[in-house]
Amino acid sequence: MAREYPEEFSGTALQAAVAATRFGYGAAPGDIARLTEDPITAVAAQVRDVDPLPAPLKDLPDTRALLVDTLRARRRGRTAFQTYRREARARAVSAVNAHLQAAASSPNQFFERLVAFWTNHFTISMNKPAVMPLVTAFEREAIRPNVMGSVHDLLLAVVRHPAMLIYLNNVRSVGPNSKQGRASGRGLNTDLARAILETHTYGPEGDITDGDVVTLAGLLSGWTVGLLGEAEEGAFRFRSDWHESGAKRFRGRFVPEAGLLEGEAALDLLARAPATGRRLSRLMAQFFIDDDPAESVEEAIYDGYTDGGSARGMAEGLLASSEAWTETQTKVKTPRDLAVSAARALGRAEDGAGIAHAMRAMGEPPYQATDAAGWPIETAGWIAGEQFFDRLDWCRGLAEQAGAAPGFNAIDCAFEAVGGLLREQTYRRMRVAFSQQEALALFFSSPEFQLR
Repeated sequence: MAREYPEEFSGTALQAAVAATRFGYGAAPGDIARLTEDPITAVAAQVRDVDPLPAPLKDLPDTRALLVDTLRARRRGRTAFQTYRREARARAVSAVNAHLQAAASSPNQFFERLVAFWTNHFTISMNKPAVMPLVTAFEREAIRPNVMGSVHDLLLAVVRHPAMLIYLNNVRSVGPNSKQGRASGRGLNTDLARAILETHTYGPEGDITDGDVVTLAGLLSGWTVGLLGEAEEGAFRFRSDWHESGAKRFRGRFVPEAGLLEGEAALDLLARAPATGRRLSRLMAQFFIDDDPAESVEEAIYDGYTDGGSARGMAEGLLASSEAWTETQTKVKTPRDLAVSAARALGRAEDGAGIAHAMRAMGEPPYQATDAAGWPIETAGWIAGEQFFDRLDWCRGLAEQAGAAPGFNAIDCAFEAVGGLLREQTYRRMRVAFSQQEALALFFSSPEFQLR
């Protein structure tokens, strides 16, 4: 017999539903009941003492091993390298599935959503063949261990990571006045410097000049990756003979000639700049709460940032804002959010391959953003044109398949998935559906499931 719609939901039951749907990917069976006792404390606990590498990720190869394999395959010739690339792509797809499984099945859903935020903010994409095998390793090594540290440590880990250096072409960036530059005539590549300034830190509103970009590129010249036979093969390497010589002035600061330390000092300056904190706070509020978030939410996140430039403080500030816990749902789920929340609602969180397939079907192939700005976090990026119909078609197809399982009850599934956010209007329509498949399709297409 279908569960009756209650006369009212308790305040903590509603908070539990918000906790699961806004700060996580959505509730799995039993989650809302477990969260109801103290939802805010339960979510806040996920920003402390969390293992950044869940079980599905612990045995995956690291970047150094992957890069050394790539360099060795390239050395064996074109045919061998083409064979290696096919095998590497298959392994990369398997690693993507493992990451999606980890995100969907983790009990620390807020942590996983923070990982998704920062991974998208510091995007590298499998669309570039040279970094295709490295993309998930980048998340494991640069993002996950630093989500609860400082923004500076996170930025430094990201910029030093071989995948980022390759993706944004810094591996061949040579200062024109360096020893190597004078001998070879080679020069700076500004792709990484521009992304750091215009995407990762200040943003387009930060009054960035071309001179700032060129100077930062000089500060980061010589930041590259070790080749086969070098002590740092497959890992970060600083080549002093590639580094632009001389003192530099960056964003009003004098930077004395200091080799590797110049780039580190520049990243420290950028990570601790109020403009960076303001921009990151707004982006986090948009990612979790609303495309046009209340100023008080942004301020709460920024207050956390001002505690030493803390990424953890930003997360705690988000949770401390009362506006972040409103029951009003305004954010349309991205294809990743939708696919993972459906998998969790149906008890299929272990199916990483199925989640990846769903994301591709809805226009967000995992780890394949089209540029360094990452996938859009604003609603308009996911419901324009055919995208809206793609997601509805996918929801209907999933409902047809899942709703046919013996003993399946769509209304029970709905209450377990969104709890007190389930509208009585949706409940009534589901009660008079002709089949469990139709009822589930109605739920998957409802605002309370499509939004968070």
